[in-house]
Amino acid sequence: MKSDEVVVVRTCASEVEAQILLGHLASSGIEAYIAKDDSGGMRPHLQLTQGVDVVVHRKDLKKADQVLKSRKA
Repeated sequence: MKSDEVVVVRTCASEVEAQILLGHLASSGIEAYIAKDDSGGMRPHLQLTQGVDVVVHRKDLKKADQVLKSRKA
């Protein structure tokens, strides 16, 4: 997949939070991925400073944004 085919739909403070959002998107039929740079898990504190991105295909961005806005807190 080319990097220009995916866009960030949300940036989370942790991978756990990002996994929850992935579940919401998957239950709506939207393919999503996590993008993070925490040195392969060796420096998890980098998630707090750099965030963990939830990315979707560009064509699904609008639907993904609606799904995440409508989810229960």
